[in-house]
Order: sequence, then structure tokens, then C-alpha cells
Amino acid sequence: IIDLNGRAPRVLGEVALSHSVVGPPTSVAITPDERFAIVTSAERLDPADPTKVQPDNRVQVVDLRATPPRMTQTVEAGAGPSGVSINRAGNLVLVANRNAGTVSVFRFANGVLTPLSTVTIGNATSSPAHVQFTPDGRRALVTRDDGAASFVSVLNIEGETVTKTDRDITAGLRPYGMGITPDGRWAVAAN
Repeated sequence: IIDLNGRAPRVLGEVALSHSVVGPPTSVAITPDERFAIVTSAERLDPADPTKVQPDNRVQVVDLRATPPRMTQTVEAGAGPSGVSINRAGNLVLVANRNAGTVSVFRFANGVLTPLSTVTIGNATSSPAHVQFTPDGRRALVTRDDGAASFVSVLNIEGETVTKTDRDITAGLRPYGMGITPDGRWAVAAN
């Protein structure tokens, strides 16, 4: 954890977490008040054969203001959790599950993630890679890196209820990362 406020960057601490090379940089999200980080773990070593990896399902909460910073919670999402996003209010978290074809929905309150629901995006190979809230918090976009049908799917959000709409947007081959401009006018998908 690095503080960038001063003249020179300063290391505040390190936290040992379950993580993988699949997902970064979209596998870490910071709450709007910069108090907590939500970190996904898409893969882990196969306990039966440590030369191989298998899908993980863990999502971890890190208290960035604790001294030293520390992990405070681990919850389960779908297989292969990758991209994670937090809405502007800081109370709803979405996690794209690459190996499950789903998005996990969590409530976030008082530093605690609580599972709410799972939204099916496609079959298990549809590979949702990242999910990003629109600035108004009423929709989210999900990149689908499956190769066969390269889409960005649209989710509708009403309070804590998240549903997939019938709208899929073609976005070039294998969209993976996603960014949305602060005014909500443009979305950019990285292929």
C-alpha cells in the first residue's frame, strides 16, 4: 500500500493475500472513502499438483487505515473472480466470475461484505472479465472475454437488485478491461 500524497511515494504497508496474475489491475477496487480495498483471487495452486492452477473463488476485504493495514474478511464468489467494482455510494460491490459466467452481488456496510445474489451473464465459458458501474449507479457494464461472442453485457440496478438486460453491445474481439468516463457518456473496453 503506497501513499502518493507527499512529495515522494511512501510505502504504508504490505498485506499478504490470495491473488493471481489473472485479473489485475481490475481485480482491486478501493472504496470511495479510501478506507477499504476489495481484492479478488481468480486462481490458486492446485493442492493435488502444485505445478498447475485451478479456479479460486475468494474475495477479500482489506482495511487500509489499520496500523498496519490488514485483511479483515474473506468471502466466496463464483469460480474465477476477476474484475471488481464498487458503486459511488460505497455500498454495493459487483464481482465478475470468469469461470462461472456470472456476476456476484455484495452489500458493503461497516467494512463487511454480505452476499446478496448472483446474476447469470452467460454459460460457464462466457468469461465475464470485468464489471463497471455507471456513474449514476443505475447500470453496470460487463466485459465478456469468451472469444466466440465478444460482448459487453448491460446490467440494470435498482437498489440492491441487479438483473441482466437483453442488451449486449459488440465491442471488438475479447473485451477484458473496462472504464467509464465520470460523466457516464463514454465507456472504453480494452481488448
